[in-house]
Amino acid sequence: MRTVELEHLYRLGRSLGELGHLPKDATMTREMWGLAADARHWLRVIKMVYPELHEAIGPAWGLLEMTLDPLVSDVSDTAPLARSRVSECASLAAHIKPLTLGIDEFSRAVGRGAERLYVVMVTEMRLYDSRRMMLKGEKILDASVRDIVLPRAIDELKDATRCLGLDLWTAAGLHTLRAIEAVLRTYFAVLPVGPPKQRNWGTYLDTVKPFIDASLHLRLDALRKYDRNTLMHVDDVLNRTEALDLFQYGATVMADMAQDMAERAAR
Repeated sequence: MRTVELEHLYRLGRSLGELGHLPKDATMTREMWGLAADARHWLRVIKMVYPELHEAIGPAWGLLEMTLDPLVSDVSDTAPLARSRVSECASLAAHIKPLTLGIDEFSRAVGRGAERLYVVMVTEMRLYDSRRMMLKGEKILDASVRDIVLPRAIDELKDATRCLGLDLWTAAGLHTLRAIEAVLRTYFAVLPVGPPKQRNWGTYLDTVKPFIDASLHLRLDALRKYDRNTLMHVDDVLNRTEALDLFQYGATVMADMAQDMAERAAR
């Protein structure tokens, strides 16, 4: 699933909007150069991140790039002193018409190409930022924790937060439980026992029980009994509150397991 950041399109549109209303006698200024440089930058970002939109727009994309490049010249828009090296008062008369035409054609093409895109509005819930929910779900855990757990746990966390953002409550719960299981299995790399042959939570918990804190084991076993086992049955579904509660509680359990593993590794 590809998530479109509307902020990218907004920033490009803001720069193009100002450039598209230049008077015929406009001259180059540092501000003008900045607008052109910003527009070219966001044009390249969108082209790289959203190839479907670039493909849908077609030739209009190249036309706009061609009209922006002469304005930015050969000065790198990433150079710290770039804006101070802009030659003020240079006439833009030769660029105004092609730039206006390029922006108009690009705007029309975006309108046509947008019909091929699926736009989903994600609302914020509780204290979770909608952008992080869709793109950076693993950041519910501290960086120190993410460095410890298996990559599978990170992938499941990302899927869980995306499902929360899309109102897929039961799916979010399933991915949360899969993430917890992936963190639980990380224990077998730090404890003096290998992974059991039987792949189920009950066996995992029996294996780690002699080594971990009793309260942590109790919390994991409660998740196994009252959430994981019941959610495997088609009759059991989660609503919004239940999915969020499970996700929040699961995140604290995962963090506590990772903290325990970090302390063991430091001994």
